[in-house]
Amino acid sequence: MIKTVEPHTPLQYIMGKEKFFGLDFMVNEHVLIPRPETEVLVDMVIELLRGPQSAVHSPRILDLCTGSGNIAISLMVRLNSPSMPSKAKGRVEALTKTNSCCKMVASDISQNALEIARSNARLNGVSDDISFIKSDLFKDISGEFDFIISNPPYIAWYEFETLQKEVLKEPMLALDGGLDGLDFYRRIFLEAPRYLKHGGYCVVEIGFGQLPAIKDIVEQKSRDSSLRGANEVSDEAISLKAGLLRPSGARNDGIHKRKGFEILKVIPDQYGIDRVVVAQWIN
Repeated sequence: MIKTVEPHTPLQYIMGKEKFFGLDFMVNEHVLIPRPETEVLVDMVIELLRGPQSAVHSPRILDLCTGSGNIAISLMVRLNSPSMPSKAKGRVEALTKTNSCCKMVASDISQNALEIARSNARLNGVSDDISFIKSDLFKDISGEFDFIISNPPYIAWYEFETLQKEVLKEPMLALDGGLDGLDFYRRIFLEAPRYLKHGGYCVVEIGFGQLPAIKDIVEQKSRDSSLRGANEVSDEAISLKAGLLRPSGARNDGIHKRKGFEILKVIPDQYGIDRVVVAQWIN
């Protein structure tokens, strides 16, 4: 039977599959096609979990804008199989048993994308390890997480004129990052503190040339958080002075500490382009 396809339809949609992190993923017009550069994000999260300074046991991870589920699924497969080689770095490294007791939540605003993600989880043997939730970013998310990870839409409106016609066949929901391509980062770094544990990480993929703007967004959200924290401390001090609160007897060591995000790392992709930003939440 001959299958008729529209001009410029990506080969991955025609074949219905794509490789990512050494795994097979089903794809169609409802999900973004996984790219090799996103493997850098997966490797970074594994490195943070595996590092000698990691104190995260039984980590809770939230994957926003999961699409085909490639990030969440690759992480779970890797965490469940400590001997699996690190794709981007080409070496085998062990994970602790506590790391493997991971709780993963993957969300997307598209129900069609979630159906593909669930199918991919079954395909790769981790359907029981991931909770898939329909949500507009944090809208229907509850609980606290050690990691919030995301490859959000980050194409600016003016960039659509120069995109390959094959890319324009991919879902607009997965591409459109707003006027300047930064809408999702503003929302993520604004809302993430309510869902991150102290010392938790926000790990995001970014587009070409976006790093300076991302740094500004992170710094602005940190300043806003610091100001809110200072106001809370001031209100408490006034109440104590007025006798409205009973002193606890313990020092508030956090009064003079900065509250907000700190960018720890910026990791380039295989082409040397800044691709993944790691920010830690200090509360």
